[in-house]
Amino acid sequence: MRQRANCIPDWNVDDRVRRIVETTSFKCFLSFEDELRQFRSVISHVVNCFDENSFSFNFGPPSNRSTLIYGLEDVVYILGLPIDGNPVTGCELGDNTIVYQNMLGSVPDAKYIDGRRLKLCWLKNNFQTVPEAIDDHELWYFVRAYILYILGCVFVDSSAPTVSPMYLQLLVDKETINGYAWGAAMLTYLLHSLKHFKVKKEMKTIKGFIFPLFVSIIFFPL
Repeated sequence: MRQRANCIPDWNVDDRVRRIVETTSFKCFLSFEDELRQFRSVISHVVNCFDENSFSFNFGPPSNRSTLIYGLEDVVYILGLPIDGNPVTGCELGDNTIVYQNMLGSVPDAKYIDGRRLKLCWLKNNFQTVPEAIDDHELWYFVRAYILYILGCVFVDSSAPTVSPMYLQLLVDKETINGYAWGAAMLTYLLHSLKHFKVKKEMKTIKGFIFPLFVSIIFFPL
């Protein structure tokens, strides 16, 4: 059983990018490198305890069962992601050339496009290493690429490692990024992904960010 979020630590974040990301809603992802690796082995057990009907987690035998409801307060406390603000939504364009050029400063070749989605490998290969001589405007290309990569790891719409370029329109600058309810969106996405995972038993990848749930279980005993 895999979780796409395990790919987040694979990105070696440049210090200049890190300083900007630390001022945004996504600063929490900068500190999860080691923790994400440690919890890989317990994903199966936690997912098996998920009740897709009540959207809760039941641990232990029926005679001595404990129930955990993972909610918005947990997201705020553990991740610091906002649960209030603009809804995380948008539209996917047929041609994203202008969006890529304006928001990332370059346009991916056709081989890096899967349907309307962008392959994560293109982001990592082209934006992980930041040139020394770069101005603030260009530095934001690398910041957006890193955050878009994160979103591709926590909002997983397909089995392939891709992300919707739709999110770039929400990553214009720090004020725009911090104005969206990313926490509420991630919680909703995770719970519905877990329900889909339990129903579609042949699935092997968790399409959502499950790590904060582990924190709830470990540090807030039932």
